Amino acid sequence: MLTPTQFLQNRIIIASSTNNIQLMVSDNEEEDTTSKSPPPPPTSTILSIFDKPSADLTSLTSWHTFLNKTSHRDKLGKIVHYGSRGAVGLIGNIVSLLSNQQSVVAIGLLSLQSKFRTVFKNVMTARRCVRWLTGTGLMLQLMEGWDTLSLRLKAIKCFMLTWVLSDHFRWLQQNKLIGGDQAFTRNFGFSFACASWGLAAYHHTSILMAYKAPNRETASETKKRIANQNKTKRAIVRNTLGCISAAHISQLFIHSEAICGFFGSFTAAFDMYELFPREE
Repeated sequence: MLTPTQFLQNRIIIASSTNNIQLMVSDNEEEDTTSKSPPPPPTSTILSIFDKPSADLTSLTSWHTFLNKTSHRDKLGKIVHYGSRGAVGLIGNIVSLLSNQQSVVAIGLLSLQSKFRTVFKNVMTARRCVRWLTGTGLMLQLMEGWDTLSLRLKAIKCFMLTWVLSDHFRWLQQNKLIGGDQAFTRNFGFSFACASWGLAAYHHTSILMAYKAPNRETASETKKRIANQNKTKRAIVRNTLGCISAAHISQLFIHSEAICGFFGSFTAAFDMYELFPREE
């Protein structure tokens, strides 16, 4: 027989054990609940730089706002211009791999290549007319900011201005208004464009590496800083693609017509991404 004291002690031990078991079950249930809803996977680093709100490409009002400026229309023209050039190069590469150059497939591809080449040349000529006197903006930036701009920014703008002026000079040569070698003018001008975009890519890389998050910042400040960093990353990619494309055109580094064309088209697509109207 158990004494009253021993009986009470046993009841306390049993109750304590039951409580521990219930706590363990409860903890396990919480862990199971958490495991059923894992956090979302991290966004790709490459895609995360495109952090602007989605543009409404189906809105006629948005397109009108974008196309209402000549410089914006030129970006769309550049996508078609360089995209057609890339298609000409890509089709040429495919045809060169065919064993029978007289086959129906080869003839069809060459016909398609001819159409893309026509689009490429016609849009290129039209864009030169659109770019008349576009260098005035660069001239004003240099004149008004000469005392405040860094040497690197001055070089970037001066190189780009040289390319714009050479492009105007080449247009006059093509229309036989003045003499000279068009190929030399093209190579000369795009050499400076290549230098400008390459130096701009280095400039934005330096800015990105110099970014430092402050010890204390609000949520809105953090959001703004990340947005600025992503814009800088886009500028690095955009200028790098433009530099590679211009290097081929200027014959500083000949790689591929397809790479030159598609990289030039991607460069314009980055510009269009920055300029297309969207609700913030």
